[in-house]
Order: sequence, then C-alpha cells, then structure tokens
Amino acid sequence: MYALLQNAAVGLIISFLGSLPLGVQNLTSVKVALERGFRPALAFAAGCASVEMLYSTIAVKLTQFLLKADTLRMAFQGVSTGLFMIIGLLFLTSKSKQTALPLKANTYYLGLAMSLVNMASIPFWLVTTTVMSGNGWINIGEDLPLLGYIIGIPVGTTLALGTYAAMGERLDRRFDLQRLPVNRVIGAVLLCLGLYGAVRMIWFM
Repeated sequence: MYALLQNAAVGLIISFLGSLPLGVQNLTSVKVALERGFRPALAFAAGCASVEMLYSTIAVKLTQFLLKADTLRMAFQGVSTGLFMIIGLLFLTSKSKQTALPLKANTYYLGLAMSLVNMASIPFWLVTTTVMSGNGWINIGEDLPLLGYIIGIPVGTTLALGTYAAMGERLDRRFDLQRLPVNRVIGAVLLCLGLYGAVRMIWFM
C-alpha cells in the first residue's frame, strides 16, 4: 500500500509540475474558464489528462522493457539523467510566447485533440520514469504500485490545468501571463533532479 501511495504521489507531483509551464494547454484552460466558466474548463483539463494517461502508460511499458538488461539500464539511466538536465536548462532559458487556440468544439474533445498532437509527452514520461525508477522513488516492477503511478499522472495534469482555470480571472486581471517565471522554476527543479541522479549514479558505480 505504501508503494502504491508513493508512486501515485510521485506521478501526481511530476505531472502537476510538468503542466505548469505556460503553453497552449494551460492558456486555453484560462480562456475556456473566462469565456465558458469553470466546469467546461475542467472538462478541457479532463480531456488533456486522458491522453496524458495513455501516453504515460506507453512510456512506462517502454521503460520496463529498456530496464531489463543491467548494461542497457545503466546506459539509459545515464542518457535520461543528461536529458533531464538539458530539459531543465531549456526551461530556464526559454520564454513562452504561445497563445490559446480558438474555441469551436466541446471542451473535453478539444482537450483530447490538443493533447493527442503533443506526442512529446511520450519521451518526457520515458525519461522521467527512468530517472524516478533509477533513483528508487517509484516502483514499476509490480502491478499495483505501477497502477498508482499511472493514475497519479492524469490527476496531476487535471489539478494543474484546473488551478489555471480557477485562477483565470485573477491571473488575467492582475498579471501578464507571459511574464510569470514558471518556466524558470520548473527548469531549476528539473536541473536539480538531473544533478542528483548524476551524483547518485557516480556514487554507486
């Protein structure tokens, strides 16, 4: 039970943090909330989360396959740790200038469509799952903990987009969303996780 809850918590936190950087999805969530209300915005978030669950499941299955051989596992963990640091640096130096898409569809299906074309989620979860598993923060070798991890991911996505929707009016009134330093915060977190993974790999070699 502890492994189940730990996996669910890690999946939720990583998914929540990964959904915070400003982009089309969260800005669209704000736009939906402002134009149609909170419930349609929550439906949009659920659509995004549904695809996130699918893509993360594919990534986890690929990770399980890649981690079976010891030599392959060490090599892949090393590559994943390096990618984590690179992604962190990219977030630290990036400035999002994306704008929300026009709303012409049911918001749940709009969320599905927008997430389906974002296949970058698969390599993101492939790398993330490898790093988390390699550091012993999640257990993907047993079915129940694995289920907790996969369930936690869409919950985190929904919470992040729901938070944007709930705060949409306040954010729209008080801030320039494009100038919030969310990307840099996420970049710092990812960079620290990557550095920790690198130190841990070197220490236990």
